[in-house]
Formats: sequence, structure tokens, C-alpha cells
Amino acid sequence: MTLALHNINRTTNKEEVTIGACSLEALVNISNNSLKPILLKVEPDKHTYYVIDGLVRYEYVSGLELPVKEERTEDERFQT
Repeated sequence: MTLALHNINRTTNKEEVTIGACSLEALVNISNNSLKPILLKVEPDKHTYYVIDGLVRYEYVSGLELPVKEERTEDERFQT
């Protein structure tokens, strides 16, 4: 089995490592293989899903894309 990972970052504590997963599916595979739960941190502009396995934190960040509200011209507003 191959896991696609990216963005390996070391925190200020040299023993802790954060590894970014390229997709939520990859993070689910990590969770299943390590028998660790997927945790979620919700922020206004993004959701961060992560699995903590000892000193390694695997994470996937999903940016929220809000639907674009279409502006109609004044003439279009009155058409049926």
C-alpha cells in the first residue's frame, strides 16, 4: 500500500513531526492502519483533519469554498 504524503514539518520541539496528507482518503488509510481516530479542528476558513500517532501528526487541511453568489443585472431581475 502506498500513502501519498507531503509537507513534512518539524515543530519547535525537535521530536515532534507534522506530515501533511495529500487527500482525506490518504488520512483515512493512515487512521485505519494505525488504529488512531481522525480528529477535526474547525476554523472559519478551513477544516483541519488530523491523526496523532505518538510524536507524529498526520494532517489534511481542507479549505472551505463558499458558493459564488451571481449578481444579476437590473433587467435580469424582472425576467421570469
